[in-house]
Formats: sequence, C-alpha cells, structure tokens
Amino acid sequence: MLRKIPLFFSLFLSLLFLGTLAVFSISQVTEAESLGIPQEVRETIQKGFDAIRAKLDLLGPKKDQILVHGGGIEIPLERFVFYRENVDLISQLGPNAQPKLSDEAILDNMIKDELAVQYAKALGLNVSPQEVDDVVQLQRSLLEQADDQNGYVIKELMANRIKITGLTEDQFWNSSEVREMYEKALLRSKLANKLVEEGTIKDVMDFTRFKENLYAEKKGDLHINYSLLQ
Repeated sequence: MLRKIPLFFSLFLSLLFLGTLAVFSISQVTEAESLGIPQEVRETIQKGFDAIRAKLDLLGPKKDQILVHGGGIEIPLERFVFYRENVDLISQLGPNAQPKLSDEAILDNMIKDELAVQYAKALGLNVSPQEVDDVVQLQRSLLEQADDQNGYVIKELMANRIKITGLTEDQFWNSSEVREMYEKALLRSKLANKLVEEGTIKDVMDFTRFKENLYAEKKGDLHINYSLLQ
C-alpha cells in the first residue's frame, strides 16, 4: 500500500537537514551550556552570515544577472550565491567534516526544485495566499516553541539570516521573497502527494529520482551562464 507523503514534507526537509546539528550540539556542550548553544557555534553562525552578506555585497550589479533560464525557470546569480554559502555554513556546523559540494552540484539541486514547481503548475496545482499564511505561521510557531538544543541552533541561524536582510522579523516573514519560497515548497509537496496517489512514486527517494528524470528531460531547454561563477 502506498503511503502518502505529508503535505509539508518539502518544508521540513530543510529542518531535517539542520537536524544534523543536534548531534554536534549535544555531543560538544557542557552542562552549563545545556540551555543555550556553545559560544563557538554562535560565533561560527554569526561570522558565517556576516561573510554571506559581504559576498552578496561584492556581487554589485552582477547580483541580478541571470545564471539559469529556460524551461520556465530563472535563477539569478544572487540567489545561487546565497544558497551555496548557506550550504557551506551548515556543513561547517555538522558533527563530521562533509565534502564540499561543487557549484555544479548545488546548481543542479536548485534547478531540479524549480523544474518540479513548473511541473506542478503545468498540472494545474496551485497554492492560495491563505495556505502560505498558514505555513508561515506554523514555521514561526515552531521556532518560538523550540526549547531543545537543536531548536536553539535553528533560532540562532534564523536570527542571523533575518539580520543580514536589514528587515524586522515581521517584515522578513511577510516579505514577497519568503512567501514565494513557501509557495514553491508547498507546490512541490502537492506534486509529490499527487504522484503518490497516482502510483508514480512511493516515497521521498522516489520523488528525488522523479526530479532527476525531469531535469534530464529538460536539460536541453536550459541556458546556464557558467561564466558568472568564475
């Protein structure tokens, strides 16, 4: 019997990814630090986001140049750099050294997610403003209620992410960029659930393979300006 993938699974994949931090935090804190996070972790996060802000600023006018377009998708250079640097920061916080992903591998992951969104729209799937409101509120509530080691680390990450935008917390969560991110995540979730109901896939791993196949089919329609990454 096929098991339906939870509607919010793609939203929580990022939280599961951050969940690896719990191993790092719990294994390296003293009893006195048990109600917060180690100073070294806090400093790594703060310095990491400061470095991200600096790298984004260095892009200058290049930030709006399009790195990928075609197949109904468009990825600006700034979005790629922000995504790449976040991946690198998270890997620094893990319990074990992780091999650094290449720019191409990171970009491939971004493209697959964007193509899945376009595929969902082509099938007639949509997300209402109310659905976005609900999931944003859910995410904020989960962050506010987090009271364990992992939760403190995620709170610190989010606080620094918001800080480098120059926005207040409310402005950040209500920004068009954040709302668009959640809209896309919900569309991917709805697509995954539809594919499960149709018997096309069975689980998250199948959905990953589905996106890989979709990318293989659409790759010829994509134009990638690799010169922007040099």
